[in-house]
Parts: sequence; C-alpha cells; structure tokens
Amino acid sequence: MKILVLGGTSFLGPAIVEDAIARGWEVVLFNRGRTNPHLFPALEKIRGDRTTADVARISAVDCDAVVDTSGYFPAHVRAAAEAVKERSPQYLFVSSVSAFADLSVVGLTEAAPRARLEGDRLARIDALGFEDLRADMSLYGPLKAACEEAAEAVLPGRTTVLRPCFIVGPRDRSNRFHYWPWRMHQGGEILAPGPREVPVQLVDVRDLARFVNHCLAERHVGVHTVAGPAAATPIVELLHACKAATSTVGALTWVSEEFLLGQGATSWSIPFWVAPSDAASRGLQTVDASKARARGLELRPLAETARATLDDALSNGMDARWPHGARMREIERAWLAAWEDGR
Repeated sequence: MKILVLGGTSFLGPAIVEDAIARGWEVVLFNRGRTNPHLFPALEKIRGDRTTADVARISAVDCDAVVDTSGYFPAHVRAAAEAVKERSPQYLFVSSVSAFADLSVVGLTEAAPRARLEGDRLARIDALGFEDLRADMSLYGPLKAACEEAAEAVLPGRTTVLRPCFIVGPRDRSNRFHYWPWRMHQGGEILAPGPREVPVQLVDVRDLARFVNHCLAERHVGVHTVAGPAAATPIVELLHACKAATSTVGALTWVSEEFLLGQGATSWSIPFWVAPSDAASRGLQTVDASKARARGLELRPLAETARATLDDALSNGMDARWPHGARMREIERAWLAAWEDGR
C-alpha cells in the first residue's frame, strides 16, 4: 500500500509510520517540517501548512489511503478531504472520545450522540483557530466531532473515524501516564488515589498505530472507539503494572477520595484519577471498545506499556529534576503528611 500521512512526526504519527514501513508500505508525509524534522529522512515529504492553501499540494498524491492525525478544525479537515477525494479511496481521521456529547454516561458506544457547538460558537465554527482552543478547551470535543462530520460529508462511505481514549507510551510528552512509571522508579512512600476500583482506560500508542494500519489494510470504515485494556481495569492494577516496571523499592499508601477532595484535588489533578463523585466525567474512562476489538484491535499488557514508557522517560531526562514530577512530589509529600496527621 501507499499511504499519505498528514502530520506523522509527533507521538502517534511516528508510530503509524514505523508500523507502515514494517509492513513494507510506501509512506508520504505532509507537514510543516517543524516537529522532529530529522525523522524518516528516506521518506517523501511534502512541506506545507494544512491551515493554509498549502493543503492543495496533497492533491497531486495518488495513494491507497490518507491518515489524518493532525485535524482539529472542520474547515481544515474538509479542505484536506476535498484535496484527496479523487486520489484516495479511504480517509482515516483520528478523533477522540471527547467527541461524545455526554461523558457522564458509562459504556458509551459509537452510536452515542456527538458533541456539538451551539449559538455563536456554532456560527463561528469555521473561523475558530488554535488561540480559541487554547483559551477554551471545552471546544476540543465538539470540534473533533465536527471534524468527523466534515470528513464523512466529503467522502461518504470512504471515511474511517477512530476515537481513542488516552493515548500513552513512548514519545508522549503530555506527562499524563509517564508520571506513574517515573514515580514508581523514584521509590519511597507513594500516594495512591483511592478507591482502588476507580476505572482507568488507555491505549498504547503502538497498539493504536497498528490498528490504524489494520483498518487501512482491511478497508474498515465507519466510527470505532479505541480503548484498552479489554476488560474494565481498576487504578490499582495500573499502579501495580507501573510498579512492576521498575526494580526500585516503593510502598503504596492508599488515601480516600474524601481526603483528596478535602485537599483540593479534582479529577485528573492526579494522573488518571477520576473522582467517583465526578458524575460529569464518569464515562470518560468506561467507553465500550468492543467493536474495535472485534475488527482486529490488539492490546498489549499494561506492564509492557509501563516498561516502555519508563525507558522513554529516563532516556529523555525525566529524572528527579523533571519539573512536572518535582511539583507532583511536593504536593504528594504535603498530602501524605496531612493523611498521616489525620489518621
């Protein structure tokens, strides 16, 4: 196969490209050349900014499929889809579980309603840009949903939409999952956010990349929610998998939700912890990915993801001087002291 990747050099993109190369596929990249430009020197690269008229440059590429890893605004996705609709039989758009309208619902499936903008924000949807998104992250989900619809409108019956949950693993620079393997590696007394049964979902970037290319190879179209592990996983299993990734000695001290809320914690102020009392976010870590698994999504063990993530963290200087980790350690020490005082 020959695929055109829009982006391709940041986190998910390289994983897709590496998997495609391993399959013996030809890959063309379209991006600005600003993020990791040293990657993939042997590949054909088309330079341009998809948010401008540069996107027309991809209309010259004949390919078997287009992979869009960098679409945030429907106008940009629509322009890219229009540019390739005569050249590619399949358009795969990487969306997000945030595209669901109601994240308070447990067990969301692909049939659940999409998020939508309303009023003035809907009227301005094609004028919205990254400054608007940075100022108001509540736009993210509805914009992703609108991007899905834009691709489907231009290429009906030829569009694949993947809605991954939290993507983790090597090259992730969000610090969300990296914190836990790194923290276990630091050792000592480790604050563990309770209750132990809080559900967590994530997908290893390499598993998502493999599923992206599997959908291209098998011509799977339609919407697919991508999340793992296959069975509901409590946060206690996540932490133990991260602990198993290192030989450093550390002990988990479990604290209650009531205590954490009393200390000012909110959902995600501790990585991957969603407060059970946070009804609005209850569905964020419980989406139904059975359709994707039935269509070939394969998921590696959590411990393997944790080990690779720790190796990535250490090789990129995320040691005791890591600013995000240092801040979390300060908060952790204060909370552990308060927990001990209150016992």
